[in-house]
Amino acid sequence: MAKKKEEIDTKKFTNKEISVLIVLGITLLIGVIYLGDVILFQKNSITYLTNVIYAFLLVVFIFTYILVGINACKTRGKPFIILGSLFLMLFSLLNIFNNHGIINIPKQKYIEDFTTKYMTEAKKWASENNIQLEEIYEYSDTFPEYTVIYQSVKAGTLVKDIDKLSITVSDGPDFTKEVLFPSMLGKNVDYVLEFIDNNYFTNVTIDFVENEETRDIVISQDKSGALPRNEAIKITVSLGSLEELEDVQLIDLTNESLFKALTWLKRNAIKYDIEYVYDDSIPKGNIISTDTEVGSMVGKNSTVKLKVSRGAKIVVPSLVGKTEKEVTDWIISNKLKVIYKDEYNAEFDSGKVCKASVNEGDVIESGTSIEITISKGALKLEEFNSIDELEEWASKYNVKVNINREFSDTIEAGKIINSSKKAGEVIKEDEEITITVSQGKAYTVPNVVGKTKDEASKACNNAGISCSFVYAYSNNVDNGRVIKQSKTSGSKVTKGAVLTVTISKGKEPVVEKKKYSVYIQQTWAVSGSYSESCNNIKSKLRSATENKVNFVCLENKLATSDGIGLISNNSDIKARNTYTFTEGQTYYIKINS
Repeated sequence: MAKKKEEIDTKKFTNKEISVLIVLGITLLIGVIYLGDVILFQKNSITYLTNVIYAFLLVVFIFTYILVGINACKTRGKPFIILGSLFLMLFSLLNIFNNHGIINIPKQKYIEDFTTKYMTEAKKWASENNIQLEEIYEYSDTFPEYTVIYQSVKAGTLVKDIDKLSITVSDGPDFTKEVLFPSMLGKNVDYVLEFIDNNYFTNVTIDFVENEETRDIVISQDKSGALPRNEAIKITVSLGSLEELEDVQLIDLTNESLFKALTWLKRNAIKYDIEYVYDDSIPKGNIISTDTEVGSMVGKNSTVKLKVSRGAKIVVPSLVGKTEKEVTDWIISNKLKVIYKDEYNAEFDSGKVCKASVNEGDVIESGTSIEITISKGALKLEEFNSIDELEEWASKYNVKVNINREFSDTIEAGKIINSSKKAGEVIKEDEEITITVSQGKAYTVPNVVGKTKDEASKACNNAGISCSFVYAYSNNVDNGRVIKQSKTSGSKVTKGAVLTVTISKGKEPVVEKKKYSVYIQQTWAVSGSYSESCNNIKSKLRSATENKVNFVCLENKLATSDGIGLISNNSDIKARNTYTFTEGQTYYIKINS
């Protein structure tokens, strides 16, 4: 009987138990609503799939929780069931409200996906999040100009994990790129037009001439093969019989390119005039309007006047002092080309334009290339660990540096002891920084003059320096003793300094020099030419002295031409005489000139 009384009758529920079941049912309903909200309204989220899985698992958990709750609602666990249900409802509702912006739960910032977006969005985001942005421009046939092709950091990466982002920005098609332009002979002009458009050729001229060939068929072409897209190419198309041409209705040429408009007029033998005007709404090079109403009949006797857009009349505003984003927005909206540079400039805050290649009030057209220099703020002295780092930095930014060197027992050689400017202080233009650099510990040069090589070597080792030995003859210092040293004793040197020590080899031995006895022949002299006579005499003498004696010719100027080239009478060495010449000596011969 006791067991039967303890059995729970699950077939009947009290009002309190029904209330618990209602709460559980509401919890399940809210969970299902949350799942549907994620599926329907978060499709653009980078974590869409993850969010759907989490929401589905939450619904499964709620359903399981309800099954457990139904079996436990007749026990004393009802308050805990209700409390758990409330927490589940709160979790689901918070996520729904947060997804729709009703409440904002703080989130960690992450990198967005900027691909296909304009670079201005990336610039704005980088500025707001203090991320260094590097822009790399690349030609692209598929991405519109100024849109992002690639970013170096994956979308979804937390901002706290990076400090720099590189983006590759489209510079539009490369019109210098070589593309195969095939022979179009025999092709229909519509095929040619489609090919030109798809391959971004920009300098093709299509003319139409009366010809027996079928109308609209290419009859000549001046170039084909691999050609730059901006190469001038001329194509001639058959107009057929001019007499058979019929008038046509003028099509709407508004916003068509000048190339396409002219091609249509030419293929119908319609004459034209062109007027270029500024226009804010029609892109540069496109047709603004025609003087002839669209739908009017025109033909070979008609002339249509075309108004062609020069693009918007762009009056340059004051760019200096603007932020990089403000200038970039202006450049993109006006379809201009831009080259960005940066430099340190104390007059402008970091991120502001300090220079521009165009001035306020200048009138330019879309497509114009301008140069913008962005200030990096005032140049400040950085923290350097070595003089090499400082000198590299100073060279990069043209900062004058005066370097003093002194010994230090506490600071490692090459490290900076002190500076006239502290790290972080502003460096003014033409300001000179004085730096004191450690040479390390000072070592005193010993006096080794008169010592033996072993004694000198020991003295060097004791002093903490290196010795290098060379040898020389000496008439005053005994063999094996030090004659002299390269550095003054008592002077201070750095670690690793080398003292060159000269060791005596004793007295220089006397070597008997060879002597040569030579008879000077009169025939060695060349009459009439000083230079030939000199060369011949020296050649004979060098041969006779084994090239071990030096001979020099001296000119003896004569008043007349008689005797030129002969050995002078007042020469120390005369013809028809025998002389003794000593090895290594120099002798002079006077020759008439």
